[in-house]
Amino acid sequence: MKKYLLLFTATILLMNQANGQYDSLINKYKIIKTVIKIAPSGITNKIRICYDRKINDNSSYGIIVSYYHPLSLYQGFKIEPYIRQYLSKVAPEGWYIQENIALGNVFYFTNLGSFTKSENGSAASGPVNLFCAGAGFNTGYQWIMGKKKDFAVDLSFGMQYYYIKPNYTNGHLWYETGPGAVLTPKFSIGYAF
Repeated sequence: MKKYLLLFTATILLMNQANGQYDSLINKYKIIKTVIKIAPSGITNKIRICYDRKINDNSSYGIIVSYYHPLSLYQGFKIEPYIRQYLSKVAPEGWYIQENIALGNVFYFTNLGSFTKSENGSAASGPVNLFCAGAGFNTGYQWIMGKKKDFAVDLSFGMQYYYIKPNYTNGHLWYETGPGAVLTPKFSIGYAF
């Protein structure tokens, strides 16, 4: 009888220890479903906020909202909904491929630019309202780190194409650093929960 009581007590103690280890594993490998980030690298001409939500173990969806502020040559907003496919089964962390579309409404202040023209070749003057729509893709890596796995760092690079109507732009600025930039390096930091 003493053997059974000792075995029962040892089993209870082992189960409690295993349960405690399980709880520590849950805290160590917290299930992340949402990431909210900002992009400090683009602060010279825009404020960018990103919302990323896990769909399943290898994909997520989200939206990037960019506001081009008054210190910029282009002023207005751009909205980019996207979907990400993670190459590992630990979304939203790891290598990913992202496809996105974008819509924007931007004012271009032509008196600040060195080269402006309209669709018919005439010079533009004053602010011009530009509607842009397009699509693009990125590839990158998102880290979820910190003691509580709540700090996110996202680094990516991609390409995009935007149709502009009307075509009043300062060509090289629109395609290099403006809302229609062809190459799209992105760096953002945020909170994961």
